[in-house]
Amino acid sequence: MQTLVSRHLLLSLGLCAAAGGLLGCEAINDALTPSDSEEAAAAADSVALTRLEASLLMAIAEQTPLGSTPEEMATAVEAALPMVFSPADCVRGEAVEATVTMTLEGCTGPRDLSISGVVNVVYAVEAAESVTISVTAADLEIDEATLAINATGTYEMPEAGSHRAAVSTQGGGTAPGGRIVGRLGAYVVEWQGECYGIDGEWTSSLDDEVFVTTVNDYYVCEAFCPAAGSIIYGKSDGGVGSGDISGTALTITYIGDEAAPWVATDGSFGRQALQCSEDPQGREAPGGGGDDDDDDIFD
Repeated sequence: MQTLVSRHLLLSLGLCAAAGGLLGCEAINDALTPSDSEEAAAAADSVALTRLEASLLMAIAEQTPLGSTPEEMATAVEAALPMVFSPADCVRGEAVEATVTMTLEGCTGPRDLSISGVVNVVYAVEAAESVTISVTAADLEIDEATLAINATGTYEMPEAGSHRAAVSTQGGGTAPGGRIVGRLGAYVVEWQGECYGIDGEWTSSLDDEVFVTTVNDYYVCEAFCPAAGSIIYGKSDGGVGSGDISGTALTITYIGDEAAPWVATDGSFGRQALQCSEDPQGREAPGGGGDDDDDDIFD
């Protein structure tokens, strides 16, 4: 996947100037005023909802013992829940065969995930080194958003301490700012410890219109602002689940700030406020991304 699309666009408009690269974009981002662009806000919301869904999937996958039977996996996750979410009595699990039902109320989970609601998880094993995890939920409250989730991911550990899930997703939700967004598509999430990367593409339904979102090398740690990556967003010329961007395309570049610069192909540009805080550790994406097509940000 292309990784620095928006940075190249900013350079072509003369916005990143002689400094170029990330430092130049950071400088121009400081100079821009916050934007009222509906498209930029909708693009940021589309990725924010996917990020929350991925955070929940990661929390579940981390407790899944690969190499076990689906029934053993469900039982293991049920037993682990009080150690994953706090306080311990905020969560209740019930494993039946290959399914575990999680009931959460006022829980805090990995990566500062705040969550309330009922989640159903179903396991299926087709290979010893991986597992298929299906997650469904309705009206699930995560942080300041509400999600309806119907996602299936193939989870594996390429090496010790490294996790990967290829996810197909559909559903929707209400973003923290109140915007209602439906989603249909796929993404890959990879993580090590508290940091993770997302690459993918999906269509979103918004106010009876369909938009395409493409995410490249999105990288974030815990619940802080994304440290790297870009998204391309625009109206689709097809229906939900199909079509390319028609007309104006908007690109947002994430640089670890509480606001991200954006530029559109019609020449407009600005800065989109994000609902996050800067990472005090200043963690960066390992390797700085790349132009390869293996969707592995940790290479």
